[in-house]
Amino acid sequence: MSTADAVERGTRLAAASAIDPATGKLNTARLSRWLNENEALVNSIPGLRQDLENATRAQNALDLIQKQNSAIETKLKKQAVFAKFFDEPSTCCVGCFE
Repeated sequence: MSTADAVERGTRLAAASAIDPATGKLNTARLSRWLNENEALVNSIPGLRQDLENATRAQNALDLIQKQNSAIETKLKKQAVFAKFFDEPSTCCVGCFE
């Protein structure tokens, strides 16, 4: 078995235990547990640990971006509701109070 085949097989084993079948999302806690439980296998395949740790970092970054986007979306929705309340463009009152 080549190193590339071993890395692919190890990655598939990790994914099978760490990917949530309902969402298709990587569960980083499960992957971490899998890495600890299969340390001998992981250490015997060059590059596997680094690849799986990179997957964890990528999932964490994606989660953070999604959380930030959700906060931005919520803020924009609130601004849209506020704008509808006045039902006028914000420039309509420029000079009204002079």
